[in-house]
Amino acid sequence: MIVALAGGVGGAKLAAGLARVLPPEDLVIAVNTGDDFEHLGLHVAPDLDTVMYTLAGIANTETGWGRANETWSFMEALEEFGQDVRVIPPPGLLVCEGPKVLPPPAVILVEDIVRADQPFHQHIDHVYYTRPVGPVAFEAPIPHGAHRWATAAELAGAFSLPAPDGTLVAVAEDVRLLGIRAIQADQE
Repeated sequence: MIVALAGGVGGAKLAAGLARVLPPEDLVIAVNTGDDFEHLGLHVAPDLDTVMYTLAGIANTETGWGRANETWSFMEALEEFGQDVRVIPPPGLLVCEGPKVLPPPAVILVEDIVRADQPFHQHIDHVYYTRPVGPVAFEAPIPHGAHRWATAAELAGAFSLPAPDGTLVAVAEDVRLLGIRAIQADQE
């Protein structure tokens, strides 16, 4: 049995090399958690992420960290909204002194991406429900386009919103249902 101590890009490369030559039952990889931190109420483990992405073959080879083809959609959503938020933990989430427990996403969506400018791939969204930390400026402009708030009553039935060109586009069922669940989670 080989125990590899791994941290960061170098440790991830070592782990990947050992995983290529050793049977899985003969390899244990202990990953550094000393650089872990909390961001927006979520536990972030950068070294663990780097090792897992590298072993899974989905690491960003240009930066050495993060996922290949990362969309940064979560951070974009925060930027678009312009609001400091915290994740709403699910009821019954294990709470302990350490290590911190990362709440599971409310749902994981998998979408097939078929575009002429990209190879076929799947986009995975880990959806977390959040609540604002401070007061919300409902009328504040969002840098990336128009928006409006929807109530649970509106989300309960099918409705459409105008696209930038003025065309009405139906709000997708998954968006409506996730919106209703987010409102319910905030009220629990």
